[in-house]
Amino acid sequence: MEISIVLSETIAVVGASNNPEKFGYKVVQALKEVGAKIYPVNPKAKEILGLRTYEKLSEIEAEVGTVVFIVPPAVAFEVMNEVVSLGIKRAWFQPGSESKMSEAFCKMNDVEYEMSKCIIVEANKVSITSQNTMQKSNLNARFN
Repeated sequence: MEISIVLSETIAVVGASNNPEKFGYKVVQALKEVGAKIYPVNPKAKEILGLRTYEKLSEIEAEVGTVVFIVPPAVAFEVMNEVVSLGIKRAWFQPGSESKMSEAFCKMNDVEYEMSKCIIVEANKVSITSQNTMQKSNLNARFN
């Protein structure tokens, strides 16, 4: 299932990292550079790329439109309960965070999802929408 990331919505990144070598950092950086409203979720960090971090999704004051997962499958599945209870309708599972259980949970709860694709690599195919403007982003060139 292909989903679109909407810039006017907030994007929570579960598994965000302040280590530039990790994909949790690179995803936050890539989304931030295209102007997305990013909310990093990491219980151990206070700030990532100048953005305040949150211990869990429910701490985010804004309405979250999409959750990007960069965590082990068991953690992603556990957080999906919070996703549904908060009324979040889109989930993007980075490679290594997806599972059949999360997929079934998304289907049962009408959550749009993407599994097994890297949001950075697939950025050319994902429509990133600003309020009135469609943009295509070529983010993967930076990471090759």
